[in-house]
Amino acid sequence: MPDLLLNALTAGSAIAIAFLCLASRRPPNQRAIRWFGLFVLCVGFALLGHSAWLGGYTQAYPYLIPVCELTRFAMAPALYLSIWHFTHPQPMKAAHCRWHFMPALLFLGILLPSFIPDRSDAWTTAPLISLPPALDRALSQLVSYGLKLQLIVYWLLSWRLVDQHQRHIRQLAATIQHIQLRWLYGLLGAIAGMTILWLIQVSMPQNPLDQYMGYGYFGSLFLMSFFLIRQPEVFALDQTDRQAVQVLLAEQDEPAPSVKPVRLQPQEMTQLKERLDRLLTHDKVFMDADLDLAILAKRLSISINDLSFLINEGYGINFFTLINQYRINEACRLMGSPAHRHLSILGIAYEVGFSAKTTFNTAFKKQIGQTPSSYLKTVKHQKDVPMYPSERPV
Repeated sequence: MPDLLLNALTAGSAIAIAFLCLASRRPPNQRAIRWFGLFVLCVGFALLGHSAWLGGYTQAYPYLIPVCELTRFAMAPALYLSIWHFTHPQPMKAAHCRWHFMPALLFLGILLPSFIPDRSDAWTTAPLISLPPALDRALSQLVSYGLKLQLIVYWLLSWRLVDQHQRHIRQLAATIQHIQLRWLYGLLGAIAGMTILWLIQVSMPQNPLDQYMGYGYFGSLFLMSFFLIRQPEVFALDQTDRQAVQVLLAEQDEPAPSVKPVRLQPQEMTQLKERLDRLLTHDKVFMDADLDLAILAKRLSISINDLSFLINEGYGINFFTLINQYRINEACRLMGSPAHRHLSILGIAYEVGFSAKTTFNTAFKKQIGQTPSSYLKTVKHQKDVPMYPSERPV
């Protein structure tokens, strides 16, 4: 009975959270949240079907299990499309979305006979028309293996999307901790764990892990919802910039051509690089914590794609690395400046454009080779400290 109550509570919670997501009108990540709502709804129906089976309600409500089963093949595509919309500035075309639900439509065709009552006793709740035994076994195996294969394939595709996102945002933003979507790794890890437990449950009925399954589903459900709600807009851009960024990301995912296309002529590259250097060294635009590729492109009056090409080809690094190099150099200058001795390490990090101490420490150690606190101690024992580490004599 406790297992039944916990499963029923989790199923009801999932369905309630799903409807909240599907009814969401929040502009940030609206499409991603709605696709996630469909995923959670499918999870809720799966748990509801399991609760009906545990409680022995299959005879009293013969249609309940088939209805709950209908969502099985929509679960993994809904999760994938949610992650896709989190990691892409433009929505996926409707025609492309439909292809992901073809297995669900085929599964619906297989289940349709289960909804046709026996003509000999049409007013009772049982029995339902059944397929020939051989065909029924073949279809059951096909559905069983097909569902497992679909879960694995879409899980791998979803993980790949998050990996690509980690590389993409370094082309677009200098402050990435709030838009990294690293919580999606935890989400996918939790789903992988639940899938493994589900496979164990299917292959080994009445195993010792059964009693913990409900707690795992219940905890994972609310943890996923917590991270989903607190996720800020990843691509906070206007429609024109979103289209430009979509093109840029598509180019990043394509195999590198043997001969790279030339977006800017050498003379243009030189002129734009001089202007960019002035913005970075004189205007110190890198100290703006909200600086991204779109903002800097507007300052230079060029397109996002041209600026990305300029940074990648002119400096040999991405936008994230370029801006953080200037931020770290400025932090070193402030540490060596008597006028800024009153600032703490966190204060210096905020001053130069970082929005988190952990990010500052990681970037500083990677570029300078020691932690900010160690570098500050070294500076205090030196009489003449160069403005930037790169100016030190070899």
